[in-house]
Amino acid sequence: MLMHLVVSFSYHLMAGKPAMSQRGAARLLVLYPDDTVLVTPRNLSRASVFIDGSNVYHRLRESGWPTDVDIAEFGRRLAGLRQLVSVFYYNVPPPRTNPPQQIARQRRYYARVGAGAGVVFRMGYLQERKVGGLSVFEEKGVDIDLAVDMLSGAFEDRYDTAILVSSDGDFKPVVQAVQRRGKRVEYVFFPNAQRSNALASTCTSRAGAAVAGL
Repeated sequence: MLMHLVVSFSYHLMAGKPAMSQRGAARLLVLYPDDTVLVTPRNLSRASVFIDGSNVYHRLRESGWPTDVDIAEFGRRLAGLRQLVSVFYYNVPPPRTNPPQQIARQRRYYARVGAGAGVVFRMGYLQERKVGGLSVFEEKGVDIDLAVDMLSGAFEDRYDTAILVSSDGDFKPVVQAVQRRGKRVEYVFFPNAQRSNALASTCTSRAGAAVAGL
């Protein structure tokens, strides 16, 4: 089954800038072309959203979309009329070598994400190593945290549908384990950006995002 979702940013027509929510984050909207999809019993089930923050950031940049997304609202839109159990968001602290203004801006954004209704923010960490005298930072803990949350939620029957917002094909075995528990897994990807064929072929459904209403 291919779910047809239209995901768009709301733009000011004159200024050409993304509309901002009250918390200052761009609003990522999910519009269903056929509202009858939202009133079937299956869509009134429980949904949990799992967002790989760093992966989504890079996919949004590849799509040419703003990255300052209102995560709580995005999760609600993805769930539609289904009962939204939680919106899990995973990321790491900014590298210490980043400019102070950039670090401060990212911390402010993280604070807004963490304050969102229904959002569970899991913070991983960065492992620093030297390559040719330069500091290189590797993300740690994010993938395992997402996998544990998705698996434990399935085994403890906390949701009926997992909505995975990541294009990391390494999650394929997790998706398969969740499906063996009788759960649906929906894969959300973005236009003109890297997508995972492994996830697209394994998940119960996939949601292709497209910019609309500009």
